[in-house]
Amino acid sequence: MVCTIVFFWIILTATSSRATVEALSQPEMRRDWLWKAPLAAGTAYYYGTTFQKINQISNLIYPEAHERRVISTLTTALENIVVNDGASRPLRILEVGMGSDCRLLRRGLYNQGFQRVSTPMELVGLDLKTPSNKVQEDAKSKLEKFPVDLQFISGDITTSLPFPDGFFDSIVFCTMLCSVNDPIAALQEMKRLLRPQGGTLGYVEHVATEPGDGKPFFGVQQQLLDPLQKVVADNCHLHRYTAQTIHVAFPSSRTLYEERFFVDEMWPVSCQCCGVIQTMA
Repeated sequence: MVCTIVFFWIILTATSSRATVEALSQPEMRRDWLWKAPLAAGTAYYYGTTFQKINQISNLIYPEAHERRVISTLTTALENIVVNDGASRPLRILEVGMGSDCRLLRRGLYNQGFQRVSTPMELVGLDLKTPSNKVQEDAKSKLEKFPVDLQFISGDITTSLPFPDGFFDSIVFCTMLCSVNDPIAALQEMKRLLRPQGGTLGYVEHVATEPGDGKPFFGVQQQLLDPLQKVVADNCHLHRYTAQTIHVAFPSSRTLYEERFFVDEMWPVSCQCCGVIQTMA
């Protein structure tokens, strides 16, 4: 209910300005608002009730359609790492935005990838804050049957992290770029950290709709709710073209796997994409 009230406040604030009042005196603008106002009201109500339901979820389980893509992405990223330096060392994996709940690990979404890669691995979980000791212990307990050493560090991916260039063999992230202030800076730092030949980058993100998706109404909802979403969901942006931004940041790469899909149960972040790219230079 709070989300609904806040959204109505945003609408009222936007429409109470002098410029808006003058604009609404024009016939074409009045006709425009005849459908926009009810749309905003209905969307606000639905958003408020949906957000309340999301906040009531107490476990780590996401819809199957989402988790299935996460598993495919992580597995593809791990099993396609190509090591060219000849060094006898563990593979180095960085998960950006591991989160205070370490959801991917604790849900077992890495397991298929770990099973297919017999080489020892070092997994570094990066986030602004490290998880609690209890969560760290639970996450490590999920790795007992795999040759994986888990470490946690606190840091901001949009700044320079304490690792040398090309240190990681694979970098993965899930619903992270939606919340950073500067996605380009984040990807530039990931590009610096990722091994330039044979390294893999795996991602699962919610994104802006595109004309080819055939969901224009959902695109309007994304734009209407974007200001509120940033306030109530830790700077989460609903309307970013993340896949395109990733490909621009990694021009010397090849696509191993890519998919756009919708997960209706995760509205308003239903429009999602996932993929794995491999560095070529």
